[in-house]
Amino acid sequence: MNPINPLQFIDSLAEVTRYSDRAIIEKSLLTALKELMPKSDFWLYRVISTTHPVKLSLLSYSRQGVMGINSIQQLKKGKFSKSLQQCIDDCFDNLDIQSVEQQSQKGSYYSVYPAMDENSEIFAILIQRCDKLSINSQRLTHGMIRVYCNYLRMLDKTQRDKLTNLLNRETMDDEITRILVSTHETDPNKREYANYDESDARKNKGAFTYWLGVLDIDHFKSINDTYGHLYGDEILILIARLMEANVRDGDLVFRYGGEEFVILLKAFDMEDAIYAFERIRKSINEHKYAKVDSLTICIGATQISHQASSADVFVNADKALYYAKTHGRDQMHIYEVLVENNLIEEDEEKIEVGDIDFF
Repeated sequence: MNPINPLQFIDSLAEVTRYSDRAIIEKSLLTALKELMPKSDFWLYRVISTTHPVKLSLLSYSRQGVMGINSIQQLKKGKFSKSLQQCIDDCFDNLDIQSVEQQSQKGSYYSVYPAMDENSEIFAILIQRCDKLSINSQRLTHGMIRVYCNYLRMLDKTQRDKLTNLLNRETMDDEITRILVSTHETDPNKREYANYDESDARKNKGAFTYWLGVLDIDHFKSINDTYGHLYGDEILILIARLMEANVRDGDLVFRYGGEEFVILLKAFDMEDAIYAFERIRKSINEHKYAKVDSLTICIGATQISHQASSADVFVNADKALYYAKTHGRDQMHIYEVLVENNLIEEDEEKIEVGDIDFF
């Protein structure tokens, strides 16, 4: 390994910590590693399951001069060679770097690096392939991984709600905007296809769509009035944990404010989205709560597709939520279905900034 230029190294660190979007951060990490070690190839994976054999999902890669992001494609069993899979499993068992010689190409090695959170749990794996093992190369790569982990940890604190530890409202707006931009720029005939684990209800392959659901706890004010705000906070935290336990891999949960939460999920179609939202509603409804005999929620949902802004997406879902709360509560409704059945009206006029008269 050639000596590292200190200025190049500092530039690489600055580039990794320049952005707040995780996909861009991951790409920047691999770009920096490739520039520092041009003879190596890198793959960054997200951890799907820690049960041996450990399952991983490819996030980004830099291979033979080609950089790619693949946040959807999940690797199937048997994708890794037996020796590399064992190396990955050993990395989890030992919480440390592991290396193994490539079976198909003698003299070429894989090094497996753990990316750990603040609880020393592995959330991602970096695999490096190089022709010759080098302690300095491993130390450099490991150092970059630690910078990546520390930066994500700091970033995570700014994106989380302090009470529930769910993602916050600002992060939700950014995620919806990112999806809208991607939706508007992508050719419908070239949509990405998901490939989920066999245990997932979405195991049938197909192009996915994004759906946003707004969840509101029924009669939450009476809970606060009767049992106090401390108990009300405990209910909010418990609801947050129940939601996290019942969303599927890749789905996101946010606290919007007060007793309102937001679920952002991927589904193949409306039926699939309804199934996901209903599962969450029922799990919260069926849970046994201290002091409160029963607790129900309403969910209003909409597909993220043609809307002009994140605010438009939220408004549509909120209209469906309002319908649910004014028609019996403890139910879930889809905005598009309500509009189609003439139960609510769709806004026909879009107000342009230049059309507003302020005086």
